[in-house]
Amino acid sequence: MLFGNAADKIDGFVAKGKSQKVIPLLETKNKETRLRAIEALGKIADDHCVHALIPLLSDSDPEIRKQTAISMGDMKKDVCKTHLQNRVQIEKDHDVLDAIHDAIMRITKEVGLVK
Repeated sequence: MLFGNAADKIDGFVAKGKSQKVIPLLETKNKETRLRAIEALGKIADDHCVHALIPLLSDSDPEIRKQTAISMGDMKKDVCKTHLQNRVQIEKDHDVLDAIHDAIMRITKEVGLVK
Protein backbone atom coordinates (compact mmCIF):
# COMPACT_ATOMS: atom_id res chain seq x y z
CA MET A 1 0.00 0.00 0.00
CA LEU A 2 1.23 3.49 -0.83
CA PHE A 3 1.00 6.28 1.68
CA GLY A 4 0.90 9.87 0.47
CA ASN A 5 0.62 10.80 -3.17
CA ALA A 6 0.78 7.64 -5.29
CA ALA A 7 1.93 9.60 -8.34
CA ASP A 8 4.90 11.00 -6.40
CA LYS A 9 5.84 7.51 -5.23
CA ILE A 10 5.58 6.14 -8.77
CA ASP A 11 7.83 8.90 -10.11
CA GLY A 12 10.42 8.03 -7.47
CA PHE A 13 10.27 4.35 -8.39
CA VAL A 14 10.77 5.24 -12.07
CA ALA A 15 13.78 7.42 -11.25
CA LYS A 16 15.33 4.50 -9.35
CA GLY A 17 14.27 1.86 -11.91
CA LYS A 18 12.29 -0.07 -9.29
CA SER A 19 9.83 -2.00 -11.42
CA GLN A 20 9.11 -4.45 -8.58
CA LYS A 21 7.63 -1.56 -6.55
CA VAL A 22 5.43 -0.44 -9.45
CA ILE A 23 4.14 -3.82 -10.67
CA PRO A 24 1.85 -4.45 -7.64
CA LEU A 25 0.07 -1.17 -8.42
CA LEU A 26 -1.32 -2.78 -11.58
CA GLU A 27 -3.74 -4.67 -9.30
CA THR A 28 -5.18 -1.63 -7.52
CA LYS A 29 -8.83 -0.71 -7.99
CA ASN A 30 -7.93 2.93 -8.64
CA LYS A 31 -7.89 3.27 -12.43
CA GLU A 32 -5.73 6.41 -12.46
CA THR A 33 -3.09 4.68 -10.35
CA ARG A 34 -3.18 1.69 -12.69
CA LEU A 35 -2.74 3.95 -15.72
CA ARG A 36 0.19 5.76 -14.07
CA ALA A 37 1.78 2.43 -13.14
CA ILE A 38 1.47 1.21 -16.74
CA GLU A 39 3.04 4.43 -17.99
CA ALA A 40 5.83 4.09 -15.43
CA LEU A 41 6.62 0.53 -16.49
CA GLY A 42 7.02 1.76 -20.06
CA LYS A 43 9.69 4.15 -18.82
CA ILE A 44 11.54 1.61 -16.67
CA ALA A 45 11.36 -0.95 -19.51
CA ASP A 46 13.10 -3.91 -17.88
CA ASP A 47 12.10 -7.54 -18.48
CA HIS A 48 9.86 -7.54 -15.39
CA CYS A 49 7.92 -4.63 -16.90
CA VAL A 50 7.41 -6.43 -20.20
CA HIS A 51 6.07 -9.56 -18.49
CA ALA A 52 3.78 -7.51 -16.24
CA LEU A 53 2.26 -5.58 -19.14
CA ILE A 54 1.59 -8.45 -21.56
CA PRO A 55 -1.59 -9.66 -19.76
CA LEU A 56 -2.95 -6.11 -19.69
CA LEU A 57 -3.32 -6.17 -23.48
CA SER A 58 -6.39 -8.33 -22.72
CA ASP A 59 -7.80 -6.17 -19.90
CA SER A 60 -11.54 -5.51 -20.08
CA ASP A 61 -10.97 -1.72 -19.95
CA PRO A 62 -9.98 -0.20 -23.32
CA GLU A 63 -8.14 2.68 -21.60
CA ILE A 64 -5.92 0.16 -19.82
CA ARG A 65 -5.27 -1.68 -23.10
CA LYS A 66 -4.51 1.60 -24.89
CA GLN A 67 -2.03 2.79 -22.24
CA THR A 68 -0.45 -0.67 -22.22
CA ALA A 69 0.12 -0.47 -25.98
CA ILE A 70 1.61 3.02 -25.62
CA SER A 71 3.93 1.88 -22.84
CA MET A 72 5.02 -1.20 -24.77
CA GLY A 73 5.83 1.07 -27.70
CA ASP A 74 7.89 3.24 -25.34
CA MET A 75 9.95 0.17 -24.40
CA LYS A 76 10.96 -0.40 -28.03
CA LYS A 77 11.55 -4.15 -27.60
CA ASP A 78 11.01 -6.89 -30.17
CA VAL A 79 9.08 -8.99 -27.66
CA CYS A 80 6.62 -6.12 -27.18
CA LYS A 81 6.20 -5.77 -30.92
CA THR A 82 5.39 -9.47 -31.25
CA HIS A 83 2.68 -9.29 -28.58
CA LEU A 84 1.24 -6.11 -30.07
CA GLN A 85 1.11 -7.69 -33.54
CA ASN A 86 -0.75 -10.67 -32.09
CA ARG A 87 -3.23 -8.32 -30.41
CA VAL A 88 -4.07 -6.59 -33.71
CA GLN A 89 -5.92 -9.75 -34.77
CA ILE A 90 -8.15 -9.65 -31.67
CA GLU A 91 -8.62 -5.99 -30.71
CA LYS A 92 -11.97 -4.40 -31.60
CA ASP A 93 -11.64 -0.91 -30.08
CA HIS A 94 -10.48 1.62 -32.69
CA ASP A 95 -8.61 3.85 -30.22
CA VAL A 96 -6.73 0.86 -28.86
CA LEU A 97 -5.96 -0.35 -32.38
CA ASP A 98 -4.59 3.08 -33.26
CA ALA A 99 -2.34 2.96 -30.19
CA ILE A 100 -1.20 -0.56 -31.09
CA HIS A 101 -0.36 0.42 -34.66
CA ASP A 102 1.52 3.50 -33.46
CA ALA A 103 3.48 1.42 -30.93
CA ILE A 104 4.39 -1.16 -33.59
CA MET A 105 5.61 1.62 -35.89
CA ARG A 106 7.71 3.22 -33.14
CA ILE A 107 9.30 -0.11 -32.26
CA THR A 108 9.96 -0.91 -35.93
CA LYS A 109 11.61 2.47 -36.41
CA GLU A 110 13.89 1.80 -33.42
CA VAL A 111 14.75 -1.90 -33.77
CA GLY A 112 13.70 -2.85 -37.29
CA LEU A 113 11.59 -5.78 -38.36
CA VAL A 114 11.02 -8.75 -36.05
CA LYS A 115 13.01 -11.70 -37.30
